Amino acid sequence: MIRVVATLLLVGLVVYCIVDVLRSDKDERLGVPSFLWVLLVVLLPFFGSIAWLVVSAAQRSGRAQNVPRVRPRRSGDAGPAPRPVAPDDDPEFLRSLERFRRQGGANEGGSAA
Repeated sequence: MIRVVATLLLVGLVVYCIVDVLRSDKDERLGVPSFLWVLLVVLLPFFGSIAWLVVSAAQRSGRAQNVPRVRPRRSGDAGPAPRPVAPDDDPEFLRSLERFRRQGGANEGGSAA
């Protein structure tokens, strides 16, 4: 019974790693082609899967720490202005909410229909 469970866990780990390799960016794979990672995971299921999980986690955490922040737009910048990620980070959105609140809202005092 334990052998069956261990085999199923290993198969699940291999399938997860293969899907993760195929969905990964080139940077996450350290420049190694995805078919080589898949081959490594299939031929050496335990060690290949662990190697992939370690490498991809290290790359993803390093990339997450280096995410550029949105900088103010300068007059010489080309293209559209960068937008904040969330509405509550957008000063213009917050100003519009404040104007809306001061005007009494759209349905203040009324009943919801």
